[in-house]
Amino acid sequence: MQPFSLLHKPTSADCNLRCDYCFYLEKRSLYPETKTHRITDGLAAHLGRYRFFVGCSLDGSPELHDRYRRTVAGKPKQRKKRKKRKNDMGYVDTNKLIDLVVAREPLDSKALLADVDRKAVIRAVEKSKTGLPQQLKVTNQPMEERELRKMSRVNRRLLDSVYSILYTDPEKALPTLRIMRDNYPNVPCLYNYLAIACHNAGQEKEDLDIIHETIEKFPDYIFAKTMLAEYHLGKGDHREVPKIFGGEFDLARLYPDIKVFHISEVRAFLSVTGTYFVRVNNMSRALFNYFSLSDLEPDHLGTKQLGDAIIHKELDKLYRKFSK
Repeated sequence: MQPFSLLHKPTSADCNLRCDYCFYLEKRSLYPETKTHRITDGLAAHLGRYRFFVGCSLDGSPELHDRYRRTVAGKPKQRKKRKKRKNDMGYVDTNKLIDLVVAREPLDSKALLADVDRKAVIRAVEKSKTGLPQQLKVTNQPMEERELRKMSRVNRRLLDSVYSILYTDPEKALPTLRIMRDNYPNVPCLYNYLAIACHNAGQEKEDLDIIHETIEKFPDYIFAKTMLAEYHLGKGDHREVPKIFGGEFDLARLYPDIKVFHISEVRAFLSVTGTYFVRVNNMSRALFNYFSLSDLEPDHLGTKQLGDAIIHKELDKLYRKFSK
């Protein structure tokens, strides 16, 4: 006897949808009702535990979905208000995220995170052990380092021109920065720029050496701490980050003598600590940092990168959940 397979669909016909392509509806009077789009987490777990095969249509975005899938009243099914499904993260609408993945559409972290309830995030951070970070006074006006004033005007103009190529042509910037660092060893920003150039030029060893030298020479320099934290995060060692900041993730408490922070200092701190919070799954603080960055500079690369990290964490959780 030749092997064969039998697919039995006991309740497929009596559905509360009226999809144009469905060929079961004529038998709907024979079966009890089923609503696969209303399966609860508990029922899904039960079906998975006993290895039930459940078939359902996922037609992607509303534009594609609503073209064929209609309710009994003839209305678009996906436009009905859906209960927001939340995973352990508790904030992002995973329905929307799944729709985008199924439709193979780009994941716009800015748009996805725009739907997150900010008040819920703030409440969660407020109730946490550390509480809400203190409000910061931030300026985007140039804040010149005191030691930088000792440089000649010619060298300061040269430094400005070198800074402009740190990201576009870092190898060209390196020789000049090395000379300037040697000539002005007490100017912290020269070490910062040199480390950035080394990082962008792929000079990993020199980059790390400069970061450690900066930390040793200027232990309270904000960018020295954020650079070292970023280095360890890049190596996948997030456990070093709390040590770098002495376990303090509130910039105002970390630097109580600073009354006004430059926007670049706040951005660097929020970005690197936000990434750390993503790694340790503290999504309330990660989102708090993201929204703080978004309020400061919504279109900055650092803001986008943290938003992307949050969404990638969300995706990773979904993949882990459905692969069990």
